[in-house]
Amino acid sequence: MNYEDRIDRERREFVQTTSIALAAGLLLPYGVSAMGNSAGLDMGQVSDLKNAIKGIVVPRSTPLYEPWRQSMIWNYRKFERYPDIIVQAEDEQDVVETINFARRNGLQIKTRTGGHCWSGSYLRDKGILLDVSRLQSIEIDIGARRAVVGPGVLSRDLAYRLGEVGLAFPIAHSGMVPLSGFLLGGGLGWNSNFWGGMSVFNIEALDIVAADGQVRHVSADAHPDLFWAARGAGPGLFFTVTRFYLRCHPLPRAITSDTYILPYSDLVSTVRLMDELGPEINRAVEMMAVVIPAGE
Repeated sequence: MNYEDRIDRERREFVQTTSIALAAGLLLPYGVSAMGNSAGLDMGQVSDLKNAIKGIVVPRSTPLYEPWRQSMIWNYRKFERYPDIIVQAEDEQDVVETINFARRNGLQIKTRTGGHCWSGSYLRDKGILLDVSRLQSIEIDIGARRAVVGPGVLSRDLAYRLGEVGLAFPIAHSGMVPLSGFLLGGGLGWNSNFWGGMSVFNIEALDIVAADGQVRHVSADAHPDLFWAARGAGPGLFFTVTRFYLRCHPLPRAITSDTYILPYSDLVSTVRLMDELGPEINRAVEMMAVVIPAGE
């Protein structure tokens, strides 16, 4: 099991174990820093949201809030930012209901999928944190070489499903990275030079929920301004994507790799050599430099 798989497993176990302990009264509620009113909303308003969606609603005033907030953070980084409500959507309609709720109550909203972000840009004080990691549907049209996927689909899961039917996509270099943040941030994936440049250029269309709560299908022909905005806007995006329509490619017959380990003192000369060779080598060859501590 690699490092990111282990972290993902530990995060799930942390939430599950802590939630059970709290429910059984084995842990004391968290202190004032992690508690408080939810944006001045009464519990009736929060209950309305809970009743309107299939997913999970966790207001800041409940004991389970802090375990849920911690589970939203990738790599256990320390961020002292507390949204008023955390919502984990189960489907597209949950996204619609949550955005409409935020608009009616004057709340800002941020969307999170895998949280694979060193700065934690999706985590903000106040407002709503909308988690769409549970939207993990995958539909493949082999003839059209197209995959229609939810934002929470992991890169490795899409690769496996496509590989079964002889197709491929320039997924993230880490298989545990969900597609949404990777694509919306531009995305430099495997074999991307050979498959259209940045991975985001392989998006044919998207289904989005805008601030007005309306679901729109956007592409180069339908709402082209929104389609343009989606391809690289990253955490600054002003709508939530619920579905990606991805152009896929024939699966290579074989993929090989070579690894060269050099001392840190050779870094500058190595990068210069890569700059010189880059424009000349075959587009199917990918070069990558990684700097890690010795012994890792």
